[in-house]
Amino acid sequence: MNGLAGSDVFQYSHLVYKDDLNRNGVVISLNREAYFAFQDTILLSQYHELKMESQRRQEDIFALCPTIRKRSQYINIENLKMGIGFELHLKARLLKSNYIIHNINSHDITFKGLSKEQKRRPILKDEYFNIDGYRFNGQRNVLVGLMEQSINFDLLLNKEEYNRCLNLTDDMRSIIDGYRKLRNRIHLPGDVIDMKNLNRDNLMEILVEFINKEIVQTTNSLASECGLEKVRLKELII
Repeated sequence: MNGLAGSDVFQYSHLVYKDDLNRNGVVISLNREAYFAFQDTILLSQYHELKMESQRRQEDIFALCPTIRKRSQYINIENLKMGIGFELHLKARLLKSNYIIHNINSHDITFKGLSKEQKRRPILKDEYFNIDGYRFNGQRNVLVGLMEQSINFDLLLNKEEYNRCLNLTDDMRSIIDGYRKLRNRIHLPGDVIDMKNLNRDNLMEILVEFINKEIVQTTNSLASECGLEKVRLKELII
């Protein structure tokens, strides 16, 4: 294989499993995308306006509340962004711990057992490489046992072994799962969902603390480790 044109080229999405540097680069990228998805919501970007208008409405039910109205108009898009942000971050968490975040091909007999296991628990990178490694397909190096799709959001949150590896508190897992369910309403609008876990006075404080600790601090630490100071994130302040 050495010396062939393209033999030193890797399929970009598979390069993530090559070494720590490439893994950390993708963890940073996923967490940054999650951060920007959160920042793009009215809930987080215009929280002070929402809070002031909410107080104003308590005093006068006819008060004009343009920010609240705007958020209500686009609430499904808001929830979609929140759900996407959490999904990206959870996959970054798994990847940082050297787990495979791609779906493993169940149609290939070589990987069928590993694919079955993946529906129950996260699969470590080394488990895959103990079976097979990169293969040169004439154009680039690929991992033939990986599919294009990544692990399902529902699987991440609702399988015990995934929960253990993600190391989320029960409360935070419940909040994230709430946004997962709300995200799906963009496909099925009108369905009533019980969201008691999201209807709390301190929700914003919980979200901001989580984002700052788990996303911002992790990203900035890896950025310093990789010499990528330009990709550092600023902590959210409410």
